[in-house]
Amino acid sequence: MNLIKFISIYFFLVFFNYASANTIEYVDVKSKGIGSTYTEALNNSLSNAIAQVNGRSIETQTSLKKISQSINTNKDNSFYSSKEFQKIIKEQTKGYVSNFKILNEEKSSNGVIKISISAKIGKYKLKKSAQRKRIAVMPFYYFDTSFKLKDNIVSNSKIDDLLIQNLVSYLVQTRKFTVLDREYMSDMNSELNIIKTNQTNIEETVKLGQKLFSDYIMVGTLQKLYTEEKIIKIKNSNNSVTTEKAFIEFSYRIIDVPTSQIMFSDDYTGIFDIEKKDIVSLEGDIIKKATLEIGSTILNAIYPLRLEKISGDTAYIGQGGLEIEVGDEFTIIELGEKIKDSYTNEYIGREQKEVGKLEIKQATSKLSSGKILEQKYNLEENFEPKKYILRKIITNVSDIDIAKEKINAKNDEGGTDDDW
Repeated sequence: MNLIKFISIYFFLVFFNYASANTIEYVDVKSKGIGSTYTEALNNSLSNAIAQVNGRSIETQTSLKKISQSINTNKDNSFYSSKEFQKIIKEQTKGYVSNFKILNEEKSSNGVIKISISAKIGKYKLKKSAQRKRIAVMPFYYFDTSFKLKDNIVSNSKIDDLLIQNLVSYLVQTRKFTVLDREYMSDMNSELNIIKTNQTNIEETVKLGQKLFSDYIMVGTLQKLYTEEKIIKIKNSNNSVTTEKAFIEFSYRIIDVPTSQIMFSDDYTGIFDIEKKDIVSLEGDIIKKATLEIGSTILNAIYPLRLEKISGDTAYIGQGGLEIEVGDEFTIIELGEKIKDSYTNEYIGREQKEVGKLEIKQATSKLSSGKILEQKYNLEENFEPKKYILRKIITNVSDIDIAKEKINAKNDEGGTDDDW
């Protein structure tokens, strides 16, 4: 009997690259698998054995890759119990499936094959960095098929690519999430394309999130994206200035996949000056600025900036990257007792009290530090882990202030009213 079939084994490819950084122990398990062919049933048995030890998670089946061993032999089913086949499996999985033994084979009257095996499966003790919350950024919904930005027409598919790319990049650099790799998502193109065409509801999207083995999924709708020119006249002056603005409106949700609960939602409105300097693309510049603000909001909703240590008037924050810049100012918030919803008996937040002010002096990819400018009591003496969080101080500059700055800059350069 000819058996030409792919035997697909899912495993921790990334862990093999970092074997020296992780320890491994082997676990003996028993599992069963069914299929319409012998090879399919055996493959399912092996996959179920792996799942027993390491679970069906994003680490095993999402952000990692799939290896297939093509079998082409004229031998009968006994080949799959042979040492030769054992060696093939061990080599293909680099020792992840150390060995296995077929305990029983059954074939029902309707042709379904059931195989029981015992196997020795490698269990990796993951680094803490591999235990982060998993999030998938899904394709977004759009009210329009294209958007007009100055003299250019930009398709919603291009905006979708830019939004996902920038949000994924932001979430990755926070080092707080394991972000679903877009390469794996391409394996589900048909279902993702349905999402893009608005032909599915949120329940179906959550089901797809379950297939992706993510803890959270991000879904959203882009309502508006356009540019506008404004002429501002300065009061008590003959001067005026022309400004160009970009506007974007975007609503989104972060959904907890196992429970389908909305963890966080927000309606974002962004207004940006269109820079005169050279940029790669206007749409790319707008989306980048918007996703920095959206990403920051998401991060602070799920993982607010927290003081990890205080030494004198210097405080250390366990976050860096794009979230923090030198010169940023923050309010220091002391967290108090948890507050419970009297109807649902769920925790809905904690008491919060402003106790100081901080300015960032140094920022790296993982850690930042700042100087405590104000404190209502000695924060160092009262410091406890998880006690203090930070909330950024935002200063908004009006169009009039921007116009005045431009006119003053022009006058400093020796410009005249005719220049305007």
